[in-house]
Parts: sequence; C-alpha cells; structure tokens
Amino acid sequence: MQAQAESAVWSQRTVELRSRGAGCHLLTSEVLAPLTRDLRGAGDCAVVHLFVDTPGVVLTVNENCDASVRSDLHAAMEHVVTSRPDAAAAVQARTLLLAGQSLSLPFARSQWQHGTWQGIYVCEMEERSGAPIKLIATVHGFPQGDRLHKITVTVPRGVHSVHFKVLKQLSAATAQQPGMSFTMIQHTSAAVTVNTADPAFGEAMESFLNRTVPEKWNREFFEHTDEGPDDMPAHAKCSIVGCVASLPLPVPADEELYVCEHRDVGGWGSGHSRSLVTIVENTDVKKRWTVSVPVVTAGGWQDATAQVSATVADAATATGCHTGVCHVHAAAGALGCVDPSRTTPAALTRALAVAAPAGTDEARSVLAASLALPVADGRLLLSPPLALWLLDAIPKTDSVLLQLTLMGN
Repeated sequence: MQAQAESAVWSQRTVELRSRGAGCHLLTSEVLAPLTRDLRGAGDCAVVHLFVDTPGVVLTVNENCDASVRSDLHAAMEHVVTSRPDAAAAVQARTLLLAGQSLSLPFARSQWQHGTWQGIYVCEMEERSGAPIKLIATVHGFPQGDRLHKITVTVPRGVHSVHFKVLKQLSAATAQQPGMSFTMIQHTSAAVTVNTADPAFGEAMESFLNRTVPEKWNREFFEHTDEGPDDMPAHAKCSIVGCVASLPLPVPADEELYVCEHRDVGGWGSGHSRSLVTIVENTDVKKRWTVSVPVVTAGGWQDATAQVSATVADAATATGCHTGVCHVHAAAGALGCVDPSRTTPAALTRALAVAAPAGTDEARSVLAASLALPVADGRLLLSPPLALWLLDAIPKTDSVLLQLTLMGN
C-alpha cells in the first residue's frame, strides 16, 4: 500500500525471510532488496523503519565481513543473559538487549547511508519451528532540504556527549519543529545512545559496559581476536547499545546524544575518527501527545499494549492517518516488544538483573528509549503474541509517561 502527500511519500510492505536457525545472520540484501522500488520513488532522502513482527527475532547492524563476529555475538548474548533458571525469559531478555524489534535507517538517493563494514543482521534468539520471519518496512521519503547531516567526531575510549555538535547542524526552525531525528554511527565498534544529561552518565556507562562484555572473553570463547583484545567486545557492545539513536524534536531538556567509543585505538585503520549521519523526519506529523501508563509493579515491567494501541487508533481516526509509524519514546525507563506467553514481568526483570538492572540509566541505553511501530489501516501493527512493555525506571512512581508521535498519510 502507498500514500503520497505533497512533500512526502509513504510506502509500506511486508518482507518475509526464511528462518535460518538460532544465531546471528548477515542478511543485508535479503532485507533491503524488496524495498528497491519504494526507495526509488521516495525522493532525495528517506527513513526506512524496519519492524520485526515475529517473537524472538531482532535486527541489529554489525560487521559484514568476518563470519566469526556473528557467531561470537550470538555466544556473547548467551553469556550476558544465561539460560538458567528460566530459558524462556532469557530468550526474551536477549531479544530486548540486541537492539530489539525496531530499526530506523537513513537513506539518500536510494542508498543506505552505512559505513564500509556495516551490514544488517537478523538474529534468531532460539531454534524456531521454521515459520518465516515477518518484517514490516515503512518507507518515509521526502526532498532532502535541511534533513541529512554528516559530521565526524574524535573521542577517546569511553562514553561522550556529542549532543550540541550534532544539534548545531540543524537550523533553528528544524530543531524546534515537532518530529524525530535519527543519528547513525557508520562503524561497528562504536555506538550511539540517548540518555540523561547528567555529566556522570558517561563514566558510569563505560564501566557498566566493560563489566557486561569483559575482554577476558577473548581467552574463553571469542574467535574474532586478530584485531586486538578490545575488538570483539567492541562489536558486541555496538549491537547491545545500537548504531542508531532516536531523539524527539524539539529535544527534551534533560536528554542528550552520546557516542560510545568501545576501542582503545578506534576502528580498523581509522584511529578515533568516527562518522555520524543524522536525518530529520518532521514531515506529515499528524499528532504528538503524552500517555500515562499506570505502574502495576514498581521498578519492573508494565504492559502498555492496550493503552498505546487504543490511543493510536483514536489519533489515526481523528487525523485521517492510514499508513505510517508511531514513534514511542520513554522519557524515563525503557521499551521493548516481548512475547508475554513466554515470560512474566517479574521473570524478565530477574533475567535482566545484571545486563539491564531496573531503575538505572544504563538499562535505558542497552534496551530502547524509543521504538518506531508501524501503523496501517489506522491501527498499530503489533501482531499477537507480541506486546509492548515498558520498564519503570523511577522507583515509587504511580505512572510512567510515554511521548507518542504519529506520522503518516
């Protein structure tokens, strides 16, 4: 189905992929090739929102060369979240840690704005029945204008705010107009994230990541070790944190954009120079509003599916939105799509107790602060048994606020 506005083009299609068994699989061409026609008609720039509508399967971006990176990444996730005592909850936890079901990618002139060594992984967290994997791809295309921005940053190992360097690339009008920005780092051993503006966050996050993916794993089970002891841990951290960060515009006063440099010497042949691409999506914003989700279990996971689905349907009806996306942003806490038939809020909290402890800023960065959920026929496309869960990050609160931005036509 396709809808076109005066200044933007929307298209949406379902892509089915063959199940390849448990593991991380490099499937860049298989994911993007079916979108060729949509991208050709999308204009100078586009954002492609990919959503995995299949439980236990996620998308991430990492190295497109050495196959051992994929097997090591899968092994790392089994060590970050162990299967005991609850294997089903562990699968759901790993799904949330590896970037999750939603991935938004910047395109210019029909080309994905990726780095030389980047590829799209489809990660199956467990052996499945062989049923195909269902992706929903929503393409939002528009003339370039003040939308695509490229910068280079040079930072030492650690987590550093690049917030104002990125924002100053945007015009004042763009920065204040309701919409979303997506910043992608074009590397596989560094990451980007959105988190609190607290100056102490960077040091705490770097220490947390080093504990989560220790370099001793090079001696214990990693195979991709030729590029130094910091390299494979950096690849794993990249996929856990993510290579794309979503930030609402106007930017909330208490949030900042960070680059996570995971290597002592930077990427292969590049020192500490890292390239970032930011694309702005602010066309066809139908409505922005706030939803208050009641806290049932303090410091734990809350099911926000029914409430978010109902308010999106109401907003779509009121604004005549047929095809598009709804950006869901947690001002505090984290989001994820899980299979509630396989776990409970308490079991998921226990499974993530080490890798994403509830009530911490670090959990927000290794899970997801924002998700781009597809909308079709005026409703949220979230097929059962998938559900939208929210992790309460602020103890002793009665509700958690979500900011919803509906875009489409």
